[in-house]
Amino acid sequence: MELINSGPTVYVLGGAGSGAPLYRFLNKCGFSIMTGVLHENDIDYHVGKALGARVIGEKAFEEISDQSFNKAVLLSQQVPYIVESGYPVGSFNRRNVDLTRHLLAYDKVIYSLRSSEEAGMLYGKDSAKMVFCPNYSNLLKKLKKYIP
Repeated sequence: MELINSGPTVYVLGGAGSGAPLYRFLNKCGFSIMTGVLHENDIDYHVGKALGARVIGEKAFEEISDQSFNKAVLLSQQVPYIVESGYPVGSFNRRNVDLTRHLLAYDKVIYSLRSSEEAGMLYGKDSAKMVFCPNYSNLLKKLKKYIP
C-alpha cells in the first residue's frame, strides 16, 4: 500500500520508469506529487496514480498533444518545486523537453537528476539555471532547505 501525502507539492518530469522510484521517495519524505506528461502505458503513470499524484496523461504511443502540453505548462507553473528525473527522451515525449525549456525561460528553479553535460545537450545555455543533484539524498537536502 502506498502513502498519499498533502505536503509541499513537487512537479516531477519523469517517464520510462525514471519517475516511479522518485515519486515513492518524495512521497515517503512527505511531499505531494504532480507529474506529466506521461503516456498511459508508462509505469510512471500507474505508480503516480497509485500514490494519488495528479498525473497529466497522454494516450499510449502518441506524441504529446497541445492540450496535454498546455495543461502541464499551467500546472507546473503553480508549484514551488520542479524535479527533472533524468528520463530518456524520444520522439513521443520530446515535448517534455520543451516544457522544461519553457519553465527555465520563466525562471523556474528545476532540480535535475541528469548530469550537467547531458542537460546542456538537451536544454542549451538555460541548463545553467538548473540545480543538479547527483542522487535522491542530495535532492532532498536541497528541497528541504527551502521548506518553511
